[in-house]
Amino acid sequence: MLRKSDSGEHNLLLVYFLRENGLKYVLARRSSKLPGGAALPDLFETGQLIVEQKEEGKPAFLKEYSGSVAHKGIGRSYAHLQAASSLARFFEKNLLHMEHFPEAWDLLQDSLAALSEKPNPEALLLKTCFLFARSEGYPVAAHWLEGKNEGERHSIAAILKSPLDQIDTNPKEVNSWVNDLGRFFKRETDLLPITDVN
Repeated sequence: MLRKSDSGEHNLLLVYFLRENGLKYVLARRSSKLPGGAALPDLFETGQLIVEQKEEGKPAFLKEYSGSVAHKGIGRSYAHLQAASSLARFFEKNLLHMEHFPEAWDLLQDSLAALSEKPNPEALLLKTCFLFARSEGYPVAAHWLEGKNEGERHSIAAILKSPLDQIDTNPKEVNSWVNDLGRFFKRETDLLPITDVN
């Protein structure tokens, strides 16, 4: 689940990313249990859901949910939680215009798993946004990375190529590159960037 928010007095709006179909907006009663006693899903959790939608254009309601991967490690630090929230919002904004979803779904699942288990959430954010843009066919390496001075280009390339637990960087510097990549998205792509991180 990418997002959970209030929707009226009695419902929650749950925003799901379905591997084959993209975004799905689902309503659930605010009570802590679903019919049959199952708990409501948590943010960033992956699982199977059954929805009821009477007709196209009408709201869908969550009937059943079975969680499979919870990514509980995301909550171990504010920086990890913030990175996961930023990623979820980035995917939600950009999936609206996509036609095929499996590659983006795999990228998000890999990113959430890494955020749950690995250090350097800022580097993960940079890596994921870069890979998302590249997978959508944007010349992010040629037009963004190659436009950096030699020192920055070397540092960014090292982040993109290295495992998260082998990266030694300054989080503020990495966040500045995430923000700069976002400005590139605005200027030269149809992608909507992550809101400025700090």
